[in-house]
Amino acid sequence: MNFTLMGDEMKQREKIVFMETADFSGRVDLKRYDRVFVLVDENTQDYCYPLLQQQGVLPDQVLMITGPQGEPMKTLTSATALWETLTEKGATRNSCLLVLGGGLLCDLGAFTASLFKRGMDFMLIPTTLLAQVDASIGGKNGVNFSHIKNHIGCFRLPEQVLIHPAFLSTLPRRIFLSGISEMLKHGLIADYGYFQSLVSLPEFTPEALTPFIFSSVQIKLKITKVDPKEKNYRKALNFGHSIGHALESWSNEAGKTALLHGEAVALGLLAELWLSGQCLGMSPEPAAELKRVLPRLVPDFSFSPSDLDALLWYVFQDKKNVADDIYMALLKNPEETVPAFRVEKEWVSKAFLYLSHYLTTEKKG
Repeated sequence: MNFTLMGDEMKQREKIVFMETADFSGRVDLKRYDRVFVLVDENTQDYCYPLLQQQGVLPDQVLMITGPQGEPMKTLTSATALWETLTEKGATRNSCLLVLGGGLLCDLGAFTASLFKRGMDFMLIPTTLLAQVDASIGGKNGVNFSHIKNHIGCFRLPEQVLIHPAFLSTLPRRIFLSGISEMLKHGLIADYGYFQSLVSLPEFTPEALTPFIFSSVQIKLKITKVDPKEKNYRKALNFGHSIGHALESWSNEAGKTALLHGEAVALGLLAELWLSGQCLGMSPEPAAELKRVLPRLVPDFSFSPSDLDALLWYVFQDKKNVADDIYMALLKNPEETVPAFRVEKEWVSKAFLYLSHYLTTEKKG
C-alpha cells in the first residue's frame, strides 16, 4: 500500500510519499521544469537510477550529476563544485534538482539547491534507511565546516520526498544498519512502545523494518510540524546527537575507526540516556534495552580518557549551545524530553568516560 503524508511547515506543505511498491508513475511531476538534474553517487547511479528510467518518470532531456561519497566530502568545496556544474549546464530557478541518494547526498543536494540562484526546487528520493527516516524529513540541510557537523546550512523543504523501502535491499549491511539508531531515538522521545518493539526484533531486515519506517516518518513529521525552525520542541530530535556528533567528527579526524553517523548516534543515545539518569532521574531500563541491540549496530570502536579534551572540543561546537554553556536534549522519562537542558562540562566528561568503559568492558564482554 502507498501513503502520502502532509505536514504544514515553514508556510509550505511538506509532501512525503511512502511507497511499498515501485510505482513512481503519476507521483513525480517534472514536466513543469525547464531542466531536470538528477544528483546521484556511484552506487545510486548503478542500483537505483535504472528503476526511475524503467518507470518513465524522467523527462527525455535529463542531466545527471555524480556527487561525492563519504562524510568527509560533505563540504562547501563539494557544494561549490555542484554550483559550478549547475551553472555550466544552464540551470535556472525554473529547474529542479532530483536527489537520489543517502543522507549525505540529500543534505548536500538540498543545501546546494536551496542557495543556487536564491533557491531552485528540489525533490528527494532517499535510498538509505537513515535518509528515509531522518535526513530527508523536516527541511534541514547543510554541510560540514572545519570538521564540525552541519556547521553551515539552512531550513528549506523539498517539493516532495518519495520513500521506497525496496531501495534498502541495495545497501551494504553496515550502511543499512546505521539508520536504526534514528528510529530508536524516535521511539525514546515519542513512542516508547515503538522503541520496545524495535529492540525486540530478532533480525533487522528491510522487510521487517518497513512498518517501522512509516511510523518513524510520522513521528518526525509530527514534531517538525509543531516546531519547524527548531526553536523549542524540535530540539528533542537532537537527543543522542551532542555526544554522537562529537564521536563521529573525532573518529573521522583522529585516524581511528571512522564511525558512520548512525553508529555514532547509537553510542550517543546510550551516553545521553546515562546523562538523563544522572541529571533528571531517568530510569536505567531504556539504556539496558538499548544495550541489547548496540552490538549489532556498532562496530569495534573505543577511545581512552586521553582523548577526552578532543571530544569535548567538538561538543563545545554544537549548534544547540548558548554562549559558553552546553545544552542537550535529555529525557526525564521515555516520551518526556527536556529539549534544552544545560549540562555542566564535568557531567559531559563523565558521560564520555561511562561510554568508554562500556565499549572496553561491557560491549566486548
